Amino acid sequence: MKQLWLGSQEEYLANIAKFVDQNSLLIEDHNYATWLQSSQSGYTSLADLSDAQTKIWNCIIASNKVHYCPPKDWNDDNLHTVNDRYILEPLIIYGSNFTSTTGLEYVNSSHCTIPKIKPRVSKQQQLWIAGCSFSQAIGVSETENYGYLIGKYLNLPVTNIARHGSDICWSADQILRSDIVAEDIVVWGITHWDRLTYAFEGKLEFINPRINTDRANKLNFSQYKLENIHRKSENNLHKQLSSILQVENFCKKVGATLKCYNMFPKNNAITRFLSNKSYNISRHYFLDFETLPEKLLDVGTDNSHPGPLTHQMYAKEILKTLQI
Repeated sequence: MKQLWLGSQEEYLANIAKFVDQNSLLIEDHNYATWLQSSQSGYTSLADLSDAQTKIWNCIIASNKVHYCPPKDWNDDNLHTVNDRYILEPLIIYGSNFTSTTGLEYVNSSHCTIPKIKPRVSKQQQLWIAGCSFSQAIGVSETENYGYLIGKYLNLPVTNIARHGSDICWSADQILRSDIVAEDIVVWGITHWDRLTYAFEGKLEFINPRINTDRANKLNFSQYKLENIHRKSENNLHKQLSSILQVENFCKKVGATLKCYNMFPKNNAITRFLSNKSYNISRHYFLDFETLPEKLLDVGTDNSHPGPLTHQMYAKEILKTLQI
């Protein structure tokens, strides 16, 4: 049986191959063509061949069995760059449709900047809380935040999918990929539209152009770009508003109740948009919650975000509009 071992150029790959078949051959440019025509097993890597993607694919197709053996130092976090793992794994995945393949469990088919989704906590009706730090409830305990209080009043379990610093698009992605079903209730605390999510070096960064100048500079944002996003970025506003419509359509299709709340004063574009009946979002109730620390009823343990009394006020106001 003709077998092929694929990994990096390190010596470990030769040791694995020769342990199984001592006649296994290192496949390089000078013996590549003859190896394809032979019945001999072999091992190789992208570094051992020129035009490596084409040649490794031909090696895969010519083999009866392929073994994927990545080294220990192929870190999942580097999948945002073009590297050996980034190039080799798709060849192995596609090749597994045509030849027997081992080692597929080592393939990371996710992407490092795509956030994971929290599971639903009940097979029955439940509540979902989405939004930014106000909804995640930075500065208060799990039993003091408005999502917990609403769930307790309605006697519904709660999954909180909010994330501090996140933008509207990030929250929309969480809602759209969550296991939300008919009769569920989604309470979405809408953040300011000028925030944005930015992928940089394999990680997601949340940028608030009004206050995150230093962080943005580290991400190679120019001051011009920051000012453009803050003052007049039609592109960013378009993406954020479109995300709201996508969530509205999704909840309508699955039969879930969606309620949006404008959590920030002077978020005028959001207020205007949510009140436009032509977008079929008349089910949304919206109001401007005061968010400045000096205007809150109280502040949390970080002396910045809403405290327990303010969350009680949020819960009371939201419950008035749910009409459950």
